[in-house]
Amino acid sequence: MLEMVLDYTKYIALFLGILAGFPIVWQRRNRLGKINAFQTLLVCIAFSICSTVSAMLFAGIESIISGHGFTITSISTYGIYFICPLMLMLFAKACNVRISNIFDIFALYALPSLFFLRCNCLISGCCGGKEIFDTGIHWPTREAELIFYIVMLIFLLKREKKNVSGGTLFPLLMVSYGSFRFIEEWFRISSGAGAVHPAHIWSLIAAAIGLSIYFELQSPKRMNRGGKYV
Repeated sequence: MLEMVLDYTKYIALFLGILAGFPIVWQRRNRLGKINAFQTLLVCIAFSICSTVSAMLFAGIESIISGHGFTITSISTYGIYFICPLMLMLFAKACNVRISNIFDIFALYALPSLFFLRCNCLISGCCGGKEIFDTGIHWPTREAELIFYIVMLIFLLKREKKNVSGGTLFPLLMVSYGSFRFIEEWFRISSGAGAVHPAHIWSLIAAAIGLSIYFELQSPKRMNRGGKYV
């Protein structure tokens, strides 16, 4: 029984992400056109599909860059920041919903899913930290990322409560994760050679794109005098 559970931890993590994300979407359903419970569930499933496909595609791209050929047997978190936004824009257009609303809600929805997927890494033993000075103890990189997701969820929820989100939650998540991962990458077991790994580059790109979008959304043309988005 335990072996069967371990074999399906990724799917369990995905299910838990949908379960935890449902209340987040439900509480913000008015921003999606006053959808009902069933439609809310469909939105959650769509978010998870977009996230999973994006992560698998980006992992395939990374595999090609590393010279191993395209594969979709693994996932890469960066896909959520580079590929998933394109899918979300198409989703928003198809549903006739403001893109800013979709991105704000998705940023909050994605954090529990990312949390459970990193829990899966703890169970499977992947994405671990390097050994600390030959002590036999490894840097708690996965645990640190779990804490990061909790802190970010609290931070973004507080920002949303102040009614100053206006599509900025996802760019802020990009900046924060890019900065966090850039530092953490030096403590992770990585396939990259040398002091700088490919993940460092992806982290910098994510942070740069996130900052660019955030400052664009902060421009006077998009905000009124009270600091609210128009």
